[in-house]
Amino acid sequence: MMTTIVLDTNIWIYLTKDSFFLLWLKLKEMKESSQIHIVVNDIILLEWKRNRPRTINKLSESIKDEYKSALKLANYLQDSDRGQYINIISTYNSEDNRIEKAKRRVQ
Repeated sequence: MMTTIVLDTNIWIYLTKDSFFLLWLKLKEMKESSQIHIVVNDIILLEWKRNRPRTINKLSESIKDEYKSALKLANYLQDSDRGQYINIISTYNSEDNRIEKAKRRVQ
């Protein structure tokens, strides 16, 4: 038996965030395997279109802020650990790549 669900615009926006990516994948998998049917009306599509640029901007800023926060943590480490920590998080600092992935997810 297939379940029909409707997600409001805020839920669609939440699903663009990294913290909800696994849920997005699960919903996508369930839809593709015909376990669920997702209903979207014209109002939700209109709201999504209106909110898309702001959603992308917020995701981009969030990605940049995450790296800045992680970098600040280095101040609390011993000198011997600080260099290694900075090297590790520098691999995370591929902001452009992460922002591009976020934009594709929003699209």
